[in-house]
Amino acid sequence: MDTHTKHPRTNDPRLGLFVLLASVAACGGPKGGLGGEAMGSSDTTSSETDVTADGSGSLDDATETGALDETGALDETGADGDTDDAPVAVPCSPEAPFGRPVMVPGLGQAQFESNASLSADQRTIYYTARNDGQVSVVQRATRAEPGEAFGAPSTVFGDDYGGLPNAFDVSMSGDGRTMAIVHFSNITRISVATRPDLVSPWSSPQELPGGGGVFSPHLSEDGQTLFHHSQTPSVPDEMDDQQLMQVDLTDWPGPPVPIEELNTFADEGSPVLSADQLQLYWASERTDLGGEGSDLYIASRASASDSFEVVRRIDELSTELEESPDWVSPDACQLYFSRAQGDASTGATTMWVATRPPSS
Repeated sequence: MDTHTKHPRTNDPRLGLFVLLASVAACGGPKGGLGGEAMGSSDTTSSETDVTADGSGSLDDATETGALDETGALDETGADGDTDDAPVAVPCSPEAPFGRPVMVPGLGQAQFESNASLSADQRTIYYTARNDGQVSVVQRATRAEPGEAFGAPSTVFGDDYGGLPNAFDVSMSGDGRTMAIVHFSNITRISVATRPDLVSPWSSPQELPGGGGVFSPHLSEDGQTLFHHSQTPSVPDEMDDQQLMQVDLTDWPGPPVPIEELNTFADEGSPVLSADQLQLYWASERTDLGGEGSDLYIASRASASDSFEVVRRIDELSTELEESPDWVSPDACQLYFSRAQGDASTGATTMWVATRPPSS
């Protein structure tokens, strides 16, 4: 697989050398990242990069304008609007197709941005950011209301979770009491920390067993199940080495278990579970459903104890570019995802959000 192409969150050129940087003590809400090329020295922002939903349009030099006006709000097409037109939460059908995606308002200040993890109220976002030639960092931004633009981001440090070396990605459970931290020590690893409430300090992180080579953590709403993908070689040997996994955290340390009904002979990654546990979003390079490169997929099941059965490519969001899911809102009405184009030296990675229409 081409390591200069963004795919299910493993050999992602965006991350470069892994360096510490994520803090969540001030956050009470819910979410993977991939690793890559040698570190350079330039400080470059994205320029004229083709990133629109249909493959047309461009990203301006620092994406400072993007699809925003001075207020940073979105209208119903994702272009200019004022704060009176900010989206209002309304019920949607979780089975309905998503509408046209827009870039996440207020972001786009770095060349590579991905791995969004939002609080349940969508007012706080953590994400991975990097400019070409620099190390990746975790940044935090806030906004007053969902649908408004995020304010200026800040880089945050990880003293709150036990001094893990070179942390670069964080996933939060929906209740804000469990977090998974991706860190690098010869190989990528995931550790988990908990707290009894939103104001107590975090416990010392415990490393997920399995020998490393794991990416893209996503915690279930209740923090009892961890989803990720593993780069460990699979069995049988003919299968590719990136497979979807889940870990039962109620009986620590539960062994990683492959999600066999979704794993294929292609690379699979970036699993994101809906709050009701009935849908799983992920990125796949499978081709049997019309996919091309890393596309977005969704699988459904009748109950949380059943296997996933109904699988479809999210045609309305998948393009010839490389996409992977980051986070889905508790009502399943909004999906945040990353879209990459080009290689590490010429491309960009941006974060998008797509909304399902209101139920009729």
